[in-house]
Amino acid sequence: MERSAVSSVSHQAKDLAPSEQSATAPVQTAFRSEVVLNHTSQKALPESPGIVANRCWRSLSANCTYTTSRIRIGATSQPPAQVEEVAQAEPRSPDAELGDLRITPVPDPELGDLKVQPIAADPPVGASDPELGTLRIQERTIPEIPIALPNRPRLPSAYLLLRTDYFNSSNVFSDVEPINDGLLRTGLTFFYAPPIGSKTFLITSFDANLIRYGRLGQYRSINGSIESLNYDELRLRAGIFHRITPRLSGEIGWSNQKLFTSARGLQQFFSGREFFGDNSLRVELSRQDTLSPRLSLNTYYQFRWSFANPDDRSRILNSLITTLGYSVSQKLQMAIDYQFTWSHFTQQARDDLYHQLLGRVTYNLTPRTQVNLFSGFSFGHSSDRRIDFNGFLFGAGIVFSLPLF
Repeated sequence: MERSAVSSVSHQAKDLAPSEQSATAPVQTAFRSEVVLNHTSQKALPESPGIVANRCWRSLSANCTYTTSRIRIGATSQPPAQVEEVAQAEPRSPDAELGDLRITPVPDPELGDLKVQPIAADPPVGASDPELGTLRIQERTIPEIPIALPNRPRLPSAYLLLRTDYFNSSNVFSDVEPINDGLLRTGLTFFYAPPIGSKTFLITSFDANLIRYGRLGQYRSINGSIESLNYDELRLRAGIFHRITPRLSGEIGWSNQKLFTSARGLQQFFSGREFFGDNSLRVELSRQDTLSPRLSLNTYYQFRWSFANPDDRSRILNSLITTLGYSVSQKLQMAIDYQFTWSHFTQQARDDLYHQLLGRVTYNLTPRTQVNLFSGFSFGHSSDRRIDFNGFLFGAGIVFSLPLF
């Protein structure tokens, strides 16, 4: 889920204005959004097919009974020749399928004599071997059928996310002269996280977002020209995610972000001028704690070193996000989100301390569709006197996830 959906519009956006725009015209950007997805599901194996135990596998009579009337077992004291004469002396009728069954005891130096007895009769006292007991020979009435249990179903590793968010702020550009406006963000995300170990995953994602402002989508500048703050965003992300403990996990990776101007609203997609680029190295730690069956506390920390174009946007960020969540039901959750970000600019003398406190309600329409409503305020301090973070904000969003493979 989005770490901070409302932080898509940064107070530094005004500094990213294209050179041909007026110095007083506010310009947009987006910095503090991160996506964290968790998919956990477990399915039971289907039961093995049963085997009917009352059917014969040979073409014998229906009751599948066997008789030893045609089997002659000679005494151990008689030689093999005498046993054969006894068997030939009595009249016999060969079995149509098995023929004549003749068993001659062959003494074994270790096991002794093997004696065949009817399965229904109990052996006489003292007739069993002291080590092996009584060996009973019975023809199998059911063939052995190898049963192959299906493998545990593998969880999907690739997802396609479709989302639409609306965000409104009383100070959308974090300026000392506040501007009240809202923006609509529509985006598509391809997320792929194949396992590379029992607790390690390769995290990759690709985002394409269209950001369109309300009043500032089309406005007239001081010199009379029509200007627009709409822009398009492309973001790539790659990293290694490892579950350190059942509650603690970490990730190290790289991300790239590009912003393009879009002066014609929905008539122009990713064909405008690139006015911002960023390559970042990041290290993340996240922890999940269950305080009660319904109450949970999630903590997230990120260190990010940003190399931006233009250079004066390069910075080092330390972000901490905590979420106290309460599950009202299986579909309805409520949460309080707090975010703190310290931004140290490496190419200019500027440090920002930003705070954001939100109340959020999440409702799962379906297992794949989620709706979010949030409201709160932001505050903080910057060494640049032109920056003011104080403002009220609210918004809503809907996310649809589609498992691919």
